Order: sequence, then C-alpha cells, then structure tokens
Amino acid sequence: VKPMPNWSETLRVYLRKKLPMYMVPPHYISVSSFPLSSNGKIDRKALPEISLSVLQQADTYNAPNTELEKTIANIWQEILYTDRLIIQHADLESNKLSSIANETVSSMYYPSKNVSGIDKQTSFLISTTASFFSVGGNSLSLVKIYQQYQSKFNFETEALSIRQFFENSTIVEHAKLLETIIIDDIQLKQWHTLHINEGIASYAQERIFLDERVRFYNQSAIYNELLVQRVEKGFLSVNRLLKALRCILSKHKILRTCLVFNDDDSALKQSITDIHLTFTLATDQTFRNEEELHDIIRQMTVNPTLFDLSIGRVFYCQILRQQVTPDENHDKEIIKNSDILVIGFHHVAIDHLTFSIFFSDLWSTYNSHVTWLDDEESLQYIDYAVHERLIDMTMSHEFWRLQLEGCNLKRQLLLPIDQHCLSNDQRSGSASMVEITFDRRISSSFLNYASLHHLTLFQLGLATFYTFLFKLTYSQTDLCISCVNANRYRPELQTMIGMFVSTLPYCMQLDPCWSFHEVTKYVREKCFSIFEHSHYPLQHILRDFHLNQSTVSFLQTAFDFMTESSVSDRFTFDDVSLQPVSSKEFPDLAKFDFTLTFFYDPVSVDNVLSCSFICSRDLFEDTTVTIMIQRFQYIFEQLFSTSFNVNETALVVSPIAKLTLILPDEMNEIQRVPFYRQSNVTNEGELNSILISSFVTALASFAQARIWLDERIRFDPVKSQIAIYNMPFVYRLQSGHTLSIKQLHQALHLTVNKHPSLHT
Repeated sequence: VKPMPNWSETLRVYLRKKLPMYMVPPHYISVSSFPLSSNGKIDRKALPEISLSVLQQADTYNAPNTELEKTIANIWQEILYTDRLIIQHADLESNKLSSIANETVSSMYYPSKNVSGIDKQTSFLISTTASFFSVGGNSLSLVKIYQQYQSKFNFETEALSIRQFFENSTIVEHAKLLETIIIDDIQLKQWHTLHINEGIASYAQERIFLDERVRFYNQSAIYNELLVQRVEKGFLSVNRLLKALRCILSKHKILRTCLVFNDDDSALKQSITDIHLTFTLATDQTFRNEEELHDIIRQMTVNPTLFDLSIGRVFYCQILRQQVTPDENHDKEIIKNSDILVIGFHHVAIDHLTFSIFFSDLWSTYNSHVTWLDDEESLQYIDYAVHERLIDMTMSHEFWRLQLEGCNLKRQLLLPIDQHCLSNDQRSGSASMVEITFDRRISSSFLNYASLHHLTLFQLGLATFYTFLFKLTYSQTDLCISCVNANRYRPELQTMIGMFVSTLPYCMQLDPCWSFHEVTKYVREKCFSIFEHSHYPLQHILRDFHLNQSTVSFLQTAFDFMTESSVSDRFTFDDVSLQPVSSKEFPDLAKFDFTLTFFYDPVSVDNVLSCSFICSRDLFEDTTVTIMIQRFQYIFEQLFSTSFNVNETALVVSPIAKLTLILPDEMNEIQRVPFYRQSNVTNEGELNSILISSFVTALASFAQARIWLDERIRFDPVKSQIAIYNMPFVYRLQSGHTLSIKQLHQALHLTVNKHPSLHT
C-alpha cells in the first residue's frame, strides 16, 4: 500500500462528487486497521474515541505552497488570532485599546492591530487543509475575511458570493475560488462620498424610527444605548475630553444627523447639522452609593427626552460624580477615580459594532491632542443611505419570494403567555429577564459539536432554539422568528459609525421525525442561503407580502448569539484606566415579546456558555419566564449532556419529537399521582397497579397526565384566573316539560358510580 499525500482532502473531494454537501464528513481519522467483532463486522465500540482534541492532533499541518495561499493564510491569521495574540502579548503593547461588548450581531468587532512585531514562535500556524470552523472561525470572522478578500482582490459580491467560502472552508479551497477572480479580472466598484448634507434615511434608520413610534408607548425610551465606564485609575481632563468628542462628532456626521418625516412624500429624510460646534457635556450629577448610581442609570436608559432626533441630538455624554461627604467639592476640570463617564447614543445612529470604532477614534484623539479629524473625501453614513438604494435587489427579491412562499407569516407561535395582547397592541418595553449559565462540561460539548460539524455557534444555537420552540408550541412545525445580521457587507462599511443591522425572518419547516443532527444541517443551509441576501430590507419583505410591521408575528420572537470578549471591556486614555459598569444594573428592555440570547466569551478562563430569556411583561409573568428557561436548559442538557463523541448515535437516530420538556421533578410528581378505580377496569397504561381493598391505585393515563401537566406548565395554579379545562354542558327544558329532581339526582349518582373516571 502506497501512502497518499493529502489523503483526507482527496477523499473529501471524491465524496463531494457522490454525496450531497451536508452528508460529507467534516473530519477523517486514519487507523491501521478496523477492529472486527466475532461475527466479522466492524466493532464500533473498539474504535478509538474521537474528540475535538484528537481531531486537532490528527490534522496534519500543510504549509502554503503558492503566493496566493500565503496571502490567504496571512489574512486568516490576522482575523482569527489577532485578539488571542493581543491577549498573550499585552505586555508588548502600550496601546491597550479595547472595545465594548457587542449587542445583537453575534460577535465582537476587533479593531485591526499590527501584530508583525510579535515573536513568530508564538504565532499560530494554520494548515491549508484545515477547515475554517475547526480553527476557531465563526460567521462574523468569515465575513471579515471575505471583506478582506474583496478589498485585496477587488471583486463584486455578484462575482463570488460569500456562501461559496462558507461551503469551501479551507485555505486551499479559498485559493481556488479567488483564482477565478484573478483570471477574470473582475473589479469591485468603490463607493465614494457624494458630498451631500441632506438625503433619504437608510432602511435601518427607517425601521428603528418607525418601530419606536408604532410598537412602543412613548412614555419610556426603548432605544437609548448607554456605555457606562468607571474611572479605575488616574484622571481624565474634562476639557481634553470635550475637544475630543467634538472632533469625533465632526468626523462622523451621523452623530449629528437629524431625522424628520416628510408628509409630502411620506419619506423619512436625514440632514447633517452643525451641532458639534456647540456640543457640551450634560450637567454633572452626584451619587452617594451604588444604589443611587444604578437608579440614575435606570432612569437615563428609559428617559424619552434624552435624545431628540428632530434636531440631530443623537449623542450624549455626562459625568456622574461620587459624593463621599455632604460638603465635598468636586474639581470640575477632571474626572477622577470612582467617577462615572456615561456615553449615550440613540440606536438610530449606531449599532453595537460601532462602539469599538467610536472608542478607537476617541482614544487616539484624546491622547494625541488632535482638534480636527474631518475629511471631506471620506464616505459618510448619509452616502451609504443613497448607495444602498441603488443596489440591484432583483435576485434578493426573488430569493425572499421563494423563501417565504407558502409560509403563514401571520400565524402566532403558541407560547405560554399569561396575558393576552393583540399583535398590534403597543408594548411598554418592560421586560422580565432570566439568565442561566451552563457548566463547563455541557458548554464544551456544545462547542465541540459545532466545530466537528462545521457549524457556527449562531447556527447551532439557532437549531437548539428551534427544537425548543417545536416542543414548547406543542409540535408546531412551521416556525418563523427574527434574527439580526450585522449587514456590513462591503469593505467601506467596516470602519463607519452608523446603524446597519438588518432584522429578517428565519422561517423553518421542521419534520418531527428529524433527528437533531438533521435539524442542524437544515438550519445551516438555511442560514447560508439567507446570508447572501441579508441586505434585503425588512420593509421590502413586508411590502412584498402585504404585511404590517406592527402585526407581523415573526417580529415578536427573536434569537441572537453574542460572542464577546471580557478582555476587551476596558480602555485607556494615556495613563487612565476605565472599567465598564456591569450592564446587569441596567433595566431590562424587551424589544421583542420573546428573545433568547446566547453569550460566549472565547477568552474566558471558565470557557462556559450562558443564555438569557428576555420576555415582555405585557405578556409574561416572571414565574413563567423562569419555568421556560428551566425547560430550555433541560432540552439543552438532553442534547449536549455527554461529551460529544462522533460514535454517539442517539442524536443521529432519535427524532426531536422524543425530546421532552417535562422536568425531572415534574416527572417524579406525575409518577406519584395515583387515581382510584374499580379493580375490574383495565388501566390504559398497564403500569404499576396495586390492589387496595376493593380499589386499584395506578399511574394516570397518558391523556390525564398531559392535561394535568398542561395546567401547571402553561398556567400558574397559584394565581386566580379563568380555568381552561372546565367543560360545562347547559340545557334548557322545553316549554311544558318537567324533570323530577329526585330522579335526576339518583340517575347522576348511578352514572358517576358506573364510570370511575368521574370519581377519580
């Protein structure tokens, strides 16, 4: 037998010609021989155990062979490992810029860093045949790599879509794809500034602007985004900070842009103001203790007058000073240790990938004493709003038509709500939030599963959520929810401050007979297909299907997966260190009726996952939300409770319909609930019958258990409310007819005695 170089890649290429993409194994392990059982078949149990670490050791390192492969490898290394290198070599860098935790767009945006000076011995080598997802990649990092490709090789999305890079996930495969671009010499048309001060609002601005006015009461703000930092070391100059902020507002015109609805043409218009020239910090406030500080932050978060879009006041800054003694006088020229710096934005002007861009500019401007950053030739957000409306969306229009055709977009999910509200009722934004943290073993199993199956964490989390919703809604198979996308689909948008996030329907038709493996493959393909068309505006989808934003059901349930680094939650001005005030002290706001959000910190020592349910108090009680997340945790444990092993067949074979939401303590209670009947009546379940004198005690029937449990799962028995399983039958005697009450009583007595279920 001759050894075959790159045998795993050769086998992978061969299988792709014979099998659908999702059936091609992501990894291969070489063994000297297959162990056989006594009957001559392969003894699966005797095969070596396969884990993520084993696969990583088995993957042979293949160095880049061509200049193109070397270029691609360098791009991968810069994107995938910049953050890890910064963490390991923080002592080599005096500039410790950090970014703020990401919102809803599934990952952190890390400002590019020059790591060329770092010791090469500590760099990470990436094999040209290693899968992108097996070396720590996720969907957002692949987007960054794709945009680096666009910038480096200058090609349009139409010429080479990002999905092709998802499906062909090695450096060798990426090189083959990019070779076609180089050969065809297809050029990317750059976007340039239009030198305008007035124009149409972007689709994202429209959505936020209208959503705030249509779906929510105006008594409380829903889109105030605050970054709250405590001075941990040193002090800041108020004067230098103010100059730096004015400089940032001058450079990023979206932070001084007003929005006004034009009644003449029913269009939302934006125009740039000169508010930066007179911008100043809000009047200082004082707090005596942490409780007072948290009260101030809570009031600020929901304050509807904090911003005024009509005059371009979409940015806010204030200093909160700690009052140690009643007669303490503060130096108004500095922000000292224990003081709080509050920086606020209206969501219509920023998304949370903006935060790191903002602080990067603020940090460099403050430290360098620069007083003006305005570049008249730089692309502004108002230019983007015009350019995006010139994009040919014919293909995306057709994609979404086919994607949603046949879906009942008005159908409500059968969630266990406590108070019924019409879908077009306005919401208060008040939320009930419950968070859980999975242990390291289950978290590791989840992460290994994603890596071994070439799934992004977002895709695996979404598949888990769909499986949970399928069970929670009593086997609803047509499930449609909202997910968000970063939507920075061009290289020019990577360093631009603004609101780009798109909210889109993710509709799935699940089969109860599918295993969880099959669900993940279906979700993966669905996500890949949507990704290419995520720039298609929600407004267009609603218009195409004659839907109203205030009534469409998929905007009531949302999913997100946030990857955020705890190492990047601090930043530095000269010798001043600031630390974020925990966001847990902020009031919980419900932008959707029901939201599941995963959180993962890839550089955390614990390396664990957590998740939260944020539910509207207009529909859900706190106890209901707590029970729901317990059920979700139990589903999660059923799927990932054992360290994942590719020899494991339970998830491959078992249908998702066999998963259960019944918690172990509830199951124990059900098994302890007897009913009594005459001994000559056969129990439906034939379970655990015990003769007691002339009666039999046995487990309740399946139907009884379902109804009994349903009342306790979906409805709180402690609270007084309308009963849902009372079944009255009301009859009126015809004129001239009579009944004997004595005979009726006797007949009812005989009937109840005859049918034991009526006295059980």
